Amino acid sequence: MKLKGMMLCALLAMGGSAMAQDETTEMQATQEQPAVAQQRGVGGYNSKNLDDILPKAGDLALGLDGSPIFQYFGNMFNNSADNDPKTYLLNVSPIVYMRYYLSDKLAVRARIQWSGDKTINTFQVPDQAALAKDPLSAAKVEDRKVARMNSWRFGAGAQYFRGYGRLRGFVGGDLDYRVVRNVDRYYYGNKMTADNKAPLTSDFGGGINPATQRTLVENKGWEHNIGLAAFVGVEYYFLPKMCIGVESGATMSATLKGRAKTYSERFIGDTYHGDWVETGDNNPEVDFTVATENPGNHFYANFYFLFHF
Repeated sequence: MKLKGMMLCALLAMGGSAMAQDETTEMQATQEQPAVAQQRGVGGYNSKNLDDILPKAGDLALGLDGSPIFQYFGNMFNNSADNDPKTYLLNVSPIVYMRYYLSDKLAVRARIQWSGDKTINTFQVPDQAALAKDPLSAAKVEDRKVARMNSWRFGAGAQYFRGYGRLRGFVGGDLDYRVVRNVDRYYYGNKMTADNKAPLTSDFGGGINPATQRTLVENKGWEHNIGLAAFVGVEYYFLPKMCIGVESGATMSATLKGRAKTYSERFIGDTYHGDWVETGDNNPEVDFTVATENPGNHFYANFYFLFHF
């Protein structure tokens, strides 16, 4: 989105300037009279106003990812389809930020994010119970596929601040862990019984055929990702202990993919069987990636709001 990109570039440039100004103004403060330096709010003579506005050692901060809000307002201006708050803002999964200040310029932080998705596909198939009573019956039953995805992400790191006045730039690093689980479940309208061992079943692609074996659960396996991230950013304190910020960074990570398995139903003779079977074409594997391999996947940027207390 152009609006978000322009704001990101501008704020990061301001952050670099703020960190540079911090060094310059501290040098200037040593050459000024204390009263003058106090008015400027620099060096060892911070003004009382800045003391009330900026966080101090021992402060705790909580924040929320503001990227979905900026994205939503950007969509309003470019006539995007994702500009309805009921279908966009309520379905996003923002990041929750926590920060503890070890000193006025050094803090440790943590991030937590959960995201989930549920997709349902349904297909109509002839009702075999109705057809047994009336061969001309047009009754239908429903086959349904429910795909669920759940993702949990945790991060912890440290960041160092430099700046001038209300504007502060920062640099830091994080250790990230993410786990993802994908499970598909299938529900069929025509039941598999001793009298109907090959019920009419949708293939969920438009076809309908008798099936002697059907998948009930497809567990695609757990996916674990661990990585390191380096980031830079800038934040501005618009009210006491309240700021808006933006950060951008790069990551490198390793991913471990678990073995998938399916649970299916079938009849062997007159006996019903439900069995778990491991999927042979999805063996556990490790994939290591770095930021330079595919920049689109490994560089990130996001906005946030923080409240200190």
